[in-house]
Amino acid sequence: MKICLTVNSSPWSKFKGGGQLAVHQLACALSTQGQEVHVVYSKCKEEIFDIEVPYEIHWARHYNVATINLNIFSYLSVLRSLAAKEQFDIIHGNAEEAYYADVVARETGADYIFTSHAPNIPQTGILGGLTNPLQFMKTVNNYLLRKSICSAKRIVTFSQFS
Repeated sequence: MKICLTVNSSPWSKFKGGGQLAVHQLACALSTQGQEVHVVYSKCKEEIFDIEVPYEIHWARHYNVATINLNIFSYLSVLRSLAAKEQFDIIHGNAEEAYYADVVARETGADYIFTSHAPNIPQTGILGGLTNPLQFMKTVNNYLLRKSICSAKRIVTFSQFS
């Protein structure tokens, strides 16, 4: 099976957290089981990593902007060309970087799966969020995350809080 995982940042970045480590461990485990695994991580221009892993790494540009995750555009660019070339069976997103993953999955015939790591998912979509513009601007990434989740074929959660 050919699997592509996406996650903001990487396990080697200053922006790393539990999600990045979970994706790395999942990619290692799936590779050990004989699956062909690719992971799209993001990094800033100044970040240079020399790492060896049992899966293929692809890099998207990481934009460190507090109010909106511009990585959704760099991930779209990398994921679209990679998925067209590799013809993945599964594309698996982990945060708002996967905002366009459902579009790419439909274009290439892959299934889109999402793992939720976050407890603060808005109850309404972006249009509903615009009823309170100030609050919306502070939490726009959560609305991008909600769309990423709602468009998945399957959703995995870690606990009752995610």
